[in-house]
Amino acid sequence: MVAAVSASWEDRASAARLLAGDPDDISMGLMDRLLADEDLAVAEAAAAALLGQADSQAVAQFTSAYLSADDQLGDHFNDVLVVAVQVNPGIVAILERLSRAQDAGAQEALAWLAGG
Repeated sequence: MVAAVSASWEDRASAARLLAGDPDDISMGLMDRLLADEDLAVAEAAAAALLGQADSQAVAQFTSAYLSADDQLGDHFNDVLVVAVQVNPGIVAILERLSRAQDAGAQEALAWLAGG
C-alpha cells in the first residue's frame, strides 16, 4: 500500500494493479486516489486494472472516476475502456446492469461506446 503514495509513478502504477478489485475500504480509497493521479499513466493503469477485474464493484469504481474525469483524463479513460471491452466484451453487460441501477458513469460510458 505504501507504493500507492510513492513519489515514483511506476510504483503507483504497480500499486494500482495490485489493489484493483480489493474490497477493503483502504484499498478502494487508494484506488480512487490513483484514478485521479496527476500522472496519466498511473490513472490509466488504475482504470485498466479495475476493468480487468470485470466485476461489478471494480467496474462501478471505474465508472465513478469516469464520471468525474476532466476532458484529458476522460480521453485516456475512453481509450482504456475500448481496449477492455475488446479484451472482455462482458464488461458491456456489467455497464448495462450498472446503468439500469442509475449509475451515471456507466450511462456515460455506454453512450460513449455507442458513439454518442
